[in-house]
Amino acid sequence: MIESLELQFGNSPDSEPLRFEPGPVTVFIGPNNSGKSLLLRELTQFLGVLPRFQSRQAPKVLKNLSIKSPGSAQALRTALMALGGYEEQGHIILPFRLEHDHQLRSSVGKDPRVIGPQLLDEKHADPSFLLDVLGSTSFVALDGVKRLSLVEPQRTEDLSQPPQSAVQALFVDDTSRERLRKLTHEAFGLHAVIDPTAMRHFHIRLSKRAPSDADEETALGVRAREFYRDAIDIQDMSDGVKAYTGLLVALLSRQYRIITIDEPEAFLHPALSRRLGVELSRLAAERQANVFVSTHSADFLMGCIESGHPVQIVRLTYQGGLATAMHLPSSTLSSLMRNPLLRTTHVLSALFHVGAVVTESEADRAFYDEINHRLWSTDGSGISGASFLFAQNKQTAHMIVRPLRQLGIPAVAIVDMDFIKDGGRNFTQLLEAAGVPTDWHQPLGSARVKIKNALDAANPSWKTQGGLSVLSGAEARTCRDFLEHLAEYGLFIVPGGELESWLPQLGANRSKHSWLYEIFEEMGSDPTQPAYVKPSEGDVWTFMRGIASWLQNPHRKGMSS
Repeated sequence: MIESLELQFGNSPDSEPLRFEPGPVTVFIGPNNSGKSLLLRELTQFLGVLPRFQSRQAPKVLKNLSIKSPGSAQALRTALMALGGYEEQGHIILPFRLEHDHQLRSSVGKDPRVIGPQLLDEKHADPSFLLDVLGSTSFVALDGVKRLSLVEPQRTEDLSQPPQSAVQALFVDDTSRERLRKLTHEAFGLHAVIDPTAMRHFHIRLSKRAPSDADEETALGVRAREFYRDAIDIQDMSDGVKAYTGLLVALLSRQYRIITIDEPEAFLHPALSRRLGVELSRLAAERQANVFVSTHSADFLMGCIESGHPVQIVRLTYQGGLATAMHLPSSTLSSLMRNPLLRTTHVLSALFHVGAVVTESEADRAFYDEINHRLWSTDGSGISGASFLFAQNKQTAHMIVRPLRQLGIPAVAIVDMDFIKDGGRNFTQLLEAAGVPTDWHQPLGSARVKIKNALDAANPSWKTQGGLSVLSGAEARTCRDFLEHLAEYGLFIVPGGELESWLPQLGANRSKHSWLYEIFEEMGSDPTQPAYVKPSEGDVWTFMRGIASWLQNPHRKGMSS
């Protein structure tokens, strides 16, 4: 359907605007207020289906939308018939009225469903014409309200004419109606059926069993009335059931070829969101549709990827007045999720945040998350919308940092100071993951050895007894410069040696088994109480402010352009 989309910006302030070919499903992801929902609204504007009274402001996200020109009158005729039209005496009769009759009036008569031969000849080289037809006849924006409305009772119309509603389209399509029953039964254990027995309206109901034959399903006899009397009106079900079924109705009805869906996960629990991603991608591919989705759900995204059909993923961000858009290959995400470590650390959640902070352990993650929370809520100096993740240890931190950065997500690594002590392959792997230039690896490796020797000479137990503070003079400056240089690339080393070195004035037991519990006890939990520890200068507060600064810097080092 749609040949390409071009956005107003690319993956960095200096890059070319992103242009891509949409697949059956295109998923827009990113933090809150990054422009995902706005992009869907602007897509609606480009399709020309905004209400006439609605003002059309200059687009901020979508720069251009193109559709391939049919090339000939016959090709245009074929494309229109593929949208559900049919031919009658050389005219194409479309299934719906055309809204934009200033362009699409029939060359004969005034029926806004009719496109005559003269207009076909005039418009065969005009891609905007077919785009207007698509917008008028085959586009639907499925926000939460629309999804629920699709399963409300629909008026019955003349069944010998093209369907005037999605529900009626399903009622006359045995194959799609059977598919709907199957999919809802797999999701809820109930079969969605279309009840015609009210005569004036079609009602969607949910039955514990499938209809035994066509008479029981579509006729008006006694068996059909008894069957539908035992079924549950979908209006009595939860919003999740209604929203899920509404999306299936939209795709299975074959009426819609361009569909936008804002937050399809709304009303759905995670497992159902994942299933929806699978089924929506399959149906979109089968229907040769273009579905554009804005989501905050990693479960829905993984369902789309697991469907096995082409999925385009675009991550949007907007921070400090700068917008970015990056195309993420679904094959890359799929291969990442084969790694058990990445699955168990919920690394995909970082796709929906402004950045990620990767720590060595769960205790580290909990502590730095709390420090950031107090900074942000007290004086705004933390980072809002960051995802805090933990590796199993410092040896695996690079396995999370590297793929996140490859996907354009700024990811910080926080490691204890024995990162300097260990050296070896782990040292190099983390440098590589942090994007430190290769030319720096050997000089940094040499500096690490000298700093380690100085630390060992000053105090063999330096990790637990002061870290950097055991050094003085030139050796201390060298070590500090080393840490600051790595911090420029988002690799932050705890200068006190280890996690338990922070906030020593609170007197928490430095045992790894009890420190986190005791430090949180000493920090307090009620901001209104005098004992509640608020951010100050120095110590972990300054450390975390440095991390926030790196994450918020659009020109940060260590990210590929």
